[in-house]
Amino acid sequence: MRNRALADAIVANTEADWADVAVCLHPQNAACRVLSEPVGGDEDVIRAFNSIVPNNPVPAIDPGAVVQAIADENTTWTKWAATMHSRYEL
Repeated sequence: MRNRALADAIVANTEADWADVAVCLHPQNAACRVLSEPVGGDEDVIRAFNSIVPNNPVPAIDPGAVVQAIADENTTWTKWAATMHSRYEL
C-alpha cells in the first residue's frame, strides 16, 4: 500500500488535484491477499487496508481486464495481450 501513500503525497505536495491507485493482483496468487495477522478483524489485505481508510478505499482490478482493455483500444497490442493472458493464466 506504499503506492497509496505515494499518491497521497503527490496530491499533498504538488499541484496535482488527484492521483488514483488500484491494486492489480495475479489471479493465481490468492495467498498474496492473506495477512498473517488480521487487521481490523480481517485477514484479506485489501479489505483490511480499506477498513483503515473507508472514505478513500483502494479498488482491486482484474489484470486480465486491464490487458484486454489495452488490446481492445489498440490492435497493435493484440499479440502482447494474448501472450500475457497465456503466460499469466489471466
